[in-house]
Amino acid sequence: MGPLPTSEDWVLLAASFPKGTRVPIGEYTLQTFTESELRQLHALPSVDDLPFSSSFPAELLNGAAFLHRPDTERELLRGARVSFAMRSRPELLHWQPLLILMLWSSELIRLQASYEVERGRRIGLEHGIPDIWTQADTTDDNEMIEYEVHERGSYEVLPKDLEQFAVFCAWADSRIRKVQNGSGKIGKRRANRLNRAAQHLVRAVHRTYTEKYVPEEEAEEVLLHYVISVEALMADEDNLDLSRKVQIRAATLWRTDRTRQKVADTLKKAYNARSKYVHGDEIAEKDKMDLAVLRQIAFQTFLRWLIVATSEGDTIVDVPTILDGATLSDVIRQNSVIKPIDAFYASAPPVWRPTDTPAAETENEALSLAERHPRRHVSSGW
Repeated sequence: MGPLPTSEDWVLLAASFPKGTRVPIGEYTLQTFTESELRQLHALPSVDDLPFSSSFPAELLNGAAFLHRPDTERELLRGARVSFAMRSRPELLHWQPLLILMLWSSELIRLQASYEVERGRRIGLEHGIPDIWTQADTTDDNEMIEYEVHERGSYEVLPKDLEQFAVFCAWADSRIRKVQNGSGKIGKRRANRLNRAAQHLVRAVHRTYTEKYVPEEEAEEVLLHYVISVEALMADEDNLDLSRKVQIRAATLWRTDRTRQKVADTLKKAYNARSKYVHGDEIAEKDKMDLAVLRQIAFQTFLRWLIVATSEGDTIVDVPTILDGATLSDVIRQNSVIKPIDAFYASAPPVWRPTDTPAAETENEALSLAERHPRRHVSSGW
């Protein structure tokens, strides 16, 4: 008797957010739901929940974080729908909000499962599965009991940070769209490069487990994703001496001499390892990368590129040209690089604050990923 629902995309995140979170991120809404609200999505919310082995156990997903958006062009399901899309990387369907979440914190966040939802009508699993674990405990009478829990990973937005998180998400989404809306040949090329860089970052994170662990069979591919991402943002139309130009340009985005040298050295090593990999040569142990540090450089390069590119009102800045000028002119570097970055960190900063920003008390000897929740790491990969 009620109005027909709209088909929606829902993405279950491996992350923890405060109760009652509701933050818009572009066309998506990031939201946490109660068990009762999740039950209302089922066609018969009054019956008992589906078993724990189901793809959408409302009881276990109580408080879980979802990204959801309407898809007004997709018709409601009638009968069976056959999909011929064999997607091995479903995270690319939702890369923009995922990237923004990755820029907020150094903790890893990934898509856990995605659904096609028609509220009150059906929930169809599209990709993945909720990460449900069986745990054991003892009662006061020393009886062993088992129960199911939804594993949400280490990514967490604290209640005290939620307001600033919303400000950052709005800033990042608006700036990304500003670049994407560029017109003309140059504007469209710049938008394509932003999209390409972002998608490679999202793909790399979905192959990374904990801060330092990347499976051995994935390490070279993850390295490739990070190098492609940095190169897409730092390259120009002249491919002559490209690797050196990318290293110097990316390093110029950092504030201190020591950090700039570290960035340039890391990218030089990454380029060498990438060349060996793509040409079929074995990468020696001494040439292997610290992928955690490379991840920080790649994400910070993207964020700082975005800050500088959108720092002049409606005009999109050609970042490689600015960075070339900044290597020779302190005035250009201060006005076009340092000031926009400092202004950003004073107004809409993420919780992931690099050590070379003004608010940092000291600068570490090397780039690092300081964890807010230290834990034992699995040592493998690079």
